[in-house]
Amino acid sequence: MAVGIEVEGTFYTTAQAAAALGLSHDRVRGAVREGTLKATKVNARLNLISAEAIEEYRRHHLGRPGRPRRKSDDSNASSAARSAS
Repeated sequence: MAVGIEVEGTFYTTAQAAAALGLSHDRVRGAVREGTLKATKVNARLNLISAEAIEEYRRHHLGRPGRPRRKSDDSNASSAARSAS
């Protein structure tokens, strides 16, 4: 006897979500494990991720600045002058 699951909307595997987000498969699996990317566990080997969850992750976790950029070339010149002293 097969048990069916009714779903509404579009769902992706972790590999498909990784491609959509431009991330590695391991990073997406890690985000699911950490809870930062919401997924529905179908069985021991399969998580499905909704299109909405992918967009939410994109808005909140991608495109965030890492290290601050240096201000300008003037600040580089002054730091070079300081190190030469």
